[in-house]
Amino acid sequence: MITPKQGESYYAKENYYSADESVENSQWFGEGAKKLGLKGKVQPKHFKKLLYGELPNGTRFRTKKQERAGHKERAGIDCTFSAPKSVSLLALVEGDIRLEKAHKRAVRRTLKIIEQDYAQTRATKDGQVRVLNTGNLVVGQFHHDTSRELDPHLHTHCVILNMTKHNDKWYAFHNDGIHANKKMLGMIYQNELALEVQKLGYEIEQKGNGQFEIKGFSEEQLMSFSKRRQQIKAKLKENSTWSEREQAWDKTRIKKGEPIPREELQAYWRKELSDLPFPQPNLERDEDKIDHKTNIRQAVHEAIEHFSERQVAFKPEAIKSFIFSEVGKYSHAKVAQAIAKSNELIHLDK
Repeated sequence: MITPKQGESYYAKENYYSADESVENSQWFGEGAKKLGLKGKVQPKHFKKLLYGELPNGTRFRTKKQERAGHKERAGIDCTFSAPKSVSLLALVEGDIRLEKAHKRAVRRTLKIIEQDYAQTRATKDGQVRVLNTGNLVVGQFHHDTSRELDPHLHTHCVILNMTKHNDKWYAFHNDGIHANKKMLGMIYQNELALEVQKLGYEIEQKGNGQFEIKGFSEEQLMSFSKRRQQIKAKLKENSTWSEREQAWDKTRIKKGEPIPREELQAYWRKELSDLPFPQPNLERDEDKIDHKTNIRQAVHEAIEHFSERQVAFKPEAIKSFIFSEVGKYSHAKVAQAIAKSNELIHLDK
């Protein structure tokens, strides 16, 4: 969750970029944004109004609240999608800008899935509170290329604002679905990126739990540019919970410094990696075969078999998480289609 004040920090000078660069590296997304006439770069004046519950035309859609002890106004949530370290190195140090574009496409596809499946609000009807699907969100994307420790780190902050439209009226966004499935959504992003990376001719290697790296880097090379990860790891015990990981993330955060031009950072990174032979893509790779390494229906069948041995009912998300534990084999769209068409499943009410 982010408060209105925290949301304003995406344009602060002490962020990864200067205020002007933050605008340049931003983008609106979502059917809700379209309904408001918002497209292209995220302008601070519009974004700030929405953070504080006001439409671009000045109409208030959320009751203004004073932050007090034990209560914080929810302006939205930040879903951050980070590329594997090898992708960041090849994109930002070696300069393969195709990988930056691939990252942005994977983010957009993941946001589209979030909008289709988890854009919801709550409304009271006949005395009952019901969760309603709306199919529209207002999202500000902020693309960054460094960590706070100035390592090359390609990632996008997606600020999903606390608003969605239903029956011509704006309501608060019900984000329980995203919180419940954030690990799976991370896997979907990694999977869509892995497919894109392979289309560009790179080979990937599985790292388990829906993670991958581009083949050709040693673990030492990747870790040398993962200072943030090492800081967090030092704070964690074995088999740490998700909550403990989030606490370690907060405890190891350092203040953001003055923005440094990418050209200066690239020169520094290249000097540090002067002896590293970067993996080269195989440009003759047949990208049409990438999405058909194994039979999708068979993969869905194996997932169903796995869960049906343990329980009578399970959600589609469980099947997706099982399949996407190894990324880069088939697209989310085709997996979702295979689940919908499976004659092994009886679709129950949510």
